[in-house]
Amino acid sequence: MKKIKAFFFNSLYSIKVTYKASRQYFTLKLIFTITLSFFPFVNLYIWKNIINFLTNIKNYDGINYLIMNIVVYMLFYVITEFFQRITGYIEYKYNDKVNIYIENLMLDKFAEVDLAFYDSSKFNDKVSRIWEIKYSMTNLASQFFNTIQSLITFSTALILLAALNAIYVLLILVLSVPIFVLKIKVNRMNSIFEENNVNIDRRIGYFKNLFTNINNSFDIRLFNIKDFFISKFVKSWIEWYKRRKELTLKASIFTLISLLISTFINHILLYVLIIDKLSKKIIQIGDATYYISVFNQFYNSTMRLIGTLSWTQYAYQQVVTVKEFIELNPIIPKSGTLEPKDFSKIEFLHVYFKYPGKENYILEDCTFAIKRGQTIGLVGENGSGKSTIVKLLLRLYDIDGGQILLDGIDIKEYDIVKYRAMFGVLFQDFISYSFTLRQNIALSDYESIKEDERINDAIMKSELHDIVKSWEKGLETHLTRDFEPDGKELSGGQWQRVALARVFFSDRNFIILDEPSASLDVFAEDKIFRQFEQLSDNRSSLIISHRLSSIVNADSIIVLKEGRIIEYGTHRDLLDANGYYADLFHLQASRYITDEQKSK
Repeated sequence: MKKIKAFFFNSLYSIKVTYKASRQYFTLKLIFTITLSFFPFVNLYIWKNIINFLTNIKNYDGINYLIMNIVVYMLFYVITEFFQRITGYIEYKYNDKVNIYIENLMLDKFAEVDLAFYDSSKFNDKVSRIWEIKYSMTNLASQFFNTIQSLITFSTALILLAALNAIYVLLILVLSVPIFVLKIKVNRMNSIFEENNVNIDRRIGYFKNLFTNINNSFDIRLFNIKDFFISKFVKSWIEWYKRRKELTLKASIFTLISLLISTFINHILLYVLIIDKLSKKIIQIGDATYYISVFNQFYNSTMRLIGTLSWTQYAYQQVVTVKEFIELNPIIPKSGTLEPKDFSKIEFLHVYFKYPGKENYILEDCTFAIKRGQTIGLVGENGSGKSTIVKLLLRLYDIDGGQILLDGIDIKEYDIVKYRAMFGVLFQDFISYSFTLRQNIALSDYESIKEDERINDAIMKSELHDIVKSWEKGLETHLTRDFEPDGKELSGGQWQRVALARVFFSDRNFIILDEPSASLDVFAEDKIFRQFEQLSDNRSSLIISHRLSSIVNADSIIVLKEGRIIEYGTHRDLLDANGYYADLFHLQASRYITDEQKSK
């Protein structure tokens, strides 16, 4: 009973969503669906009269009867064709509205879902299916209209056939039950197969994408690893095929059994019944063709209902997946209401954190403070927790222990959108967007995209001016050739400057730079950091860099190792302490000292 109730409510949910997408076209489609359901029976009845007249003229009074039936038949034929064309247009518009509505719902959810979900392989499996099965929502709503049409056709034909032979109608209904059960079983098998093989599907897609990604194409050619990747693809495909082959065999057997049952109903019993009626002169030729046609309507509507109901059971599982995703509740609550003002201090107090699904803490007992106007350097080996501190500072994850305070108040008490608006961030893995230069830079404050003066100022500060000054389209130049043949392809260092320009354009009170000079040459790095120091007046900044020369002027430097803060102080203090930081600094410095200098 619970399953039936859940099935009903989830189907209703799908219909409700598609109704919201376009109330107008939903209503029109419903009206035309109901109207068109009755038209075939009117035409069949008129055609029966015409055939009976032509085969038994002597029992009818004059030609007027024939002409009247032909005129009415042609009139209904024209009306039917006209209605079907209108219905086709309505369905075309309705489907477009529904598809864009559902895609907007899903894109909105992707934008707000917590990063923690992406740390789960199960969530990634689910996400990989979402775009494939999202049409189940639209299809389930479409099946709602098909079900209404089939039910009307089924009921009308049932009443008309009952006049011919009620026992025969009952027999059809009884024999339809095993067909329905078999179809549900086949669809259920398909659903289970898809659920159990999502991971294989993702691997197959991953190996195919390796050949379409330009970044991979270099390795494929340089290391001649085409055969290795193809072997991986083929191995995954063979694994998928073996499982699919077993399913296909079972499904074919069930389909054959259904075919034998339906053939028995359709081609044997009906014609035995019709021939018997004709031989006893209970019905005429026109009546025979009429009942055969009515039966076909009845049989087809029955099979459609069986197909619809069994498919709906299959689509129901997919709708549940889409519904669960759309209604996914965030792990990070967005209940904070405070609005951050000009802050004076951000503090980490005994912070502990581990990524979802992991047993070990990536940060343990981290305590430090960043005051307004301070520049803090963050140093440590890969995996020591530097980027994690940035993610926690931006509240992309919530901590497992301790507190993060803004002016003495837990950051959870602040409106999360307004809180994040304090920060301008350049991540280590910055994104290269296939947009115009203007759009690429203005993404950090999109409402100000038309402020050319601010954009050009950001270009100057990020050392992009010499690169873009010769571009004919200037700010409207497309970056990459993904969509525009005359787009500009940039180097890694040039893309990093675009990302830096995005940070400068944002004009936020707190700047975070995660490896800002990783792709820059030494001269560009020196210029940008000099400008950054000038721009940091009364702004707080956090800089993560493996190049310790980039942070020697920081007000304080935090040194991380294995998730713990092991040293904290100015560059000079840390050198004097002759600890871990001093070892790192001297190791890097030694690479720039010549043998001659060492001997001196």
